[in-house]
Amino acid sequence: MPKNIKQELEDSIPDHITMSGRQKQKILTEAAKRLERKPRHSSRLILPLVSAAAILGLSGILAAPYVQEEMKESEVRQQLDDTLEKVTVPDANYPSLVNSQYVEETKELVYTDGKGFYSFNKETKTTETLVKPEEGAGLYEFAVNGDWLVWDTQVKGYALNRQTHEIEEIPGELFGDYQVYGNLLSYLSVGTDDQFTGYKLLDLLTLHQSNLHELTGEGTSSQASLNDGYIVIPETIVENEEKNILFTLYDLKGREEEREFKVPYEQAVNVTLTDDKIYAELSNEGRSPGLAYISLDDGEVHKVKAPSFDAYAVYEDYLALSIPEKEDSNTVKLYRIVDDSAEALPAFEHVEERLVKPRFTDDGLLVVNGEGEDISMYLLDTEKIKN
Repeated sequence: MPKNIKQELEDSIPDHITMSGRQKQKILTEAAKRLERKPRHSSRLILPLVSAAAILGLSGILAAPYVQEEMKESEVRQQLDDTLEKVTVPDANYPSLVNSQYVEETKELVYTDGKGFYSFNKETKTTETLVKPEEGAGLYEFAVNGDWLVWDTQVKGYALNRQTHEIEEIPGELFGDYQVYGNLLSYLSVGTDDQFTGYKLLDLLTLHQSNLHELTGEGTSSQASLNDGYIVIPETIVENEEKNILFTLYDLKGREEEREFKVPYEQAVNVTLTDDKIYAELSNEGRSPGLAYISLDDGEVHKVKAPSFDAYAVYEDYLALSIPEKEDSNTVKLYRIVDDSAEALPAFEHVEERLVKPRFTDDGLLVVNGEGEDISMYLLDTEKIKN
């Protein structure tokens, strides 16, 4: 192939698009093959010129899909780079930050050191003490939004009204799995007073309690999942000596049960409700778990083809996986679920440190922890990525 034709093809490709030598050669070869199939009636003198021009023109047509694909990938890469934000919290240790929660409405990371609760505002770069530290408090699990902070001290439960700064003791026993929606708290209770084991609702303004869902099976391997006023509660049940997972969906706004979904698996881990789907790692004894979702539309189980992973988080069609990278190590990569398959996205390309603990906020902000010297965190807003 004449060198000037190759060079003209190079010149016809936009500067910000990078195509491999194999792609370029494939385009030129295909153009030449197509021309060879056409009858030639031109004179010998002008044939080389006509052929060269035709090859170049046809090459441009054949290159269009590659260029469009590369342009789209380049645009997505730029969007991912633009939305990625590094946040360094001063005077906070790694164990505190790895369990931190990001509150999008107030632009803050809320975390505990086991003694007290603190918030770091990423806009003002300031740290605020929400609950004064107390030695031996044993703080760990908590739920938070812009109005409330709820936690327990392994003895009693408490709720901080973030508007009035008043702390109320929560009556009864709290066993964990706290989820806050507006002024409502859902939590797991293993009661000794009323003999009720299951999920309860608490109005944080009035402290009025009500039973939401009684666990009658063999318990659960996953927390419940709350999304936009709906909560799904998983539990293992036994019917005719066979184990199944029962997912029960409730509407917290209407305080009523919506639907039940039963699937033939023994265990469901990391249940996540998003985009009218219930995601989970589903498994049976003796078999490796796999990522799948139950569609709220048809009630069927749909398996997701994805790389092997140690942890996952999902928001709509965005999937963050902690995947093996080196021997005895892993890091977080971002994917998009297309036709039930995970397609890699060029996120975190310039981050050299290991990334761990992927989790999404309710509004699609991906939060991961870095393990560099400054133990920074990284935030990536998927809502700013155009389709």
